[in-house]
Amino acid sequence: GLGQAEYRTMDAQRISKYKSAITAYEKALKLMDKKDLDGALDALVVSVQEMPDFPDSHFLMARILYSEKEYTRALGEMVLAREGFERTADLRESMLKDRRKVFSDRIRQKDVAISEQTARMATVPPEQRQKIQMDIDRLQRERQDLERQVQEYNQAPTLVPSRYSCLHGNILLRLDRNPEAIAQYEEALKTDPGYGEAANNLASIYHVSGQNKKAMEVVTEAQKRGAKLHPELAKSIEAALAKNP
Repeated sequence: GLGQAEYRTMDAQRISKYKSAITAYEKALKLMDKKDLDGALDALVVSVQEMPDFPDSHFLMARILYSEKEYTRALGEMVLAREGFERTADLRESMLKDRRKVFSDRIRQKDVAISEQTARMATVPPEQRQKIQMDIDRLQRERQDLERQVQEYNQAPTLVPSRYSCLHGNILLRLDRNPEAIAQYEEALKTDPGYGEAANNLASIYHVSGQNKKAMEVVTEAQKRGAKLHPELAKSIEAALAKNP
């Protein structure tokens, strides 16, 4: 009985730290929306201090470092994100309902922002529409990422998220570690066959290296799944196969 009481106390402490880490992480996301990367990084440091294993904070750090071309540091954060994801599977499962509500709220906010920008498009001069369209495209990508995170909570709690694998692949690609990048993209597509970024990058690696049959296989499967690919990628691969079947 005493052992069970101690276990419950430790479990409650971990949940408390996990919730505190989430709060700091959510603050970082809001700061990123305001283009305040330094503030976002500070909030992520707080999140990791609250719970060193909190995976999404390491993932977001990796994303920021990747955008700043600090690929070696980004890789270190990505490794910590994957390790933390495995170690916190039980906590994610226990907080499933709360996190789903958070994601639903954030998706609704993106929908409102997209609607506002779309309505604004009709009222501005033509020269301003390209910038608004870029904002709409960004908001739609962010919405898709939120939907992907919702799906993560519906799958096995120990299955590494496709967005983790894809970013991991991007970092390795920048570090000229193509075989390892390929493995990460393949893992991302195994988890989420419709993940356009992973399919696009994997097909591009094969295409550039002359493995056009493999590249076309990736493109064909991704298109079946409704993935969004670069519009010129399939054409380029088809042209290469026509020259060298």
